[in-house]
Amino acid sequence: MSVNITCWRLEDRRSIAARSTRRGIVLRSRRAEDVNAIVLHQTANHTLLEEQHLRPLERTPHLVHHLDNIRANFVVRLDGAIFYTHDVEVAVQSAGGFAGSGIDIEFACDLPHTREPPSDPAERLTVEAILAGRRLIRSLWARMRWLQYIHPHGQVQAALMDGRACGGDTGVPCGKLDSCPGPDIWVNVGLWAQSELHLLTTPVGRFQNNGISELMGNPAYRQNLGLLDERSVHRVRVCPPW
Repeated sequence: MSVNITCWRLEDRRSIAARSTRRGIVLRSRRAEDVNAIVLHQTANHTLLEEQHLRPLERTPHLVHHLDNIRANFVVRLDGAIFYTHDVEVAVQSAGGFAGSGIDIEFACDLPHTREPPSDPAERLTVEAILAGRRLIRSLWARMRWLQYIHPHGQVQAALMDGRACGGDTGVPCGKLDSCPGPDIWVNVGLWAQSELHLLTTPVGRFQNNGISELMGNPAYRQNLGLLDERSVHRVRVCPPW
């Protein structure tokens, strides 16, 4: 039972992540045909990018790494690397998994969500990560042509960290409405998928709809890549377009 995805710079770690001893990552198995949405997140820390954490992964790629413990189906790093950690036919303990029909994609970063985009490039989503996210979503859509929806986590979040219900008609504002995945990811990856692949942002089924906040959809965060593709970023090889 598995869904294989072909995507440049994707490392398949499903068999390794399955050996993780962290409890509660996987909720249940599900049929690929029942999965029709993608939910975007950011990890809210930089630990996956720090050198001391990357060295063990590169030195011992066959051993469980802490990225294998993230509650997600895929992890995208700022350098453009993509890790397939938990099969699409597995619901993980995250927004898409709780709803049962969502693929959870985490971007390994901690980006701000201020009204004006930061001027420091270190606080912006990298071009490599934008292209990797687009490439992954296009690959998922090509493999699973029944995918119809894409959401920022904050839009479909149902509970706070303490378990209290939020959003919807609860009157309790969801803490991640503006911040997860944040406007840099949502505007440059999520809205790209809406425009290019015609994925919808209207939640259905077990997803609740908190709306997409004005800050999450802030057009000031748009990084106008134009016709930029992987050949422009990694000139050492010829790569397929997004």
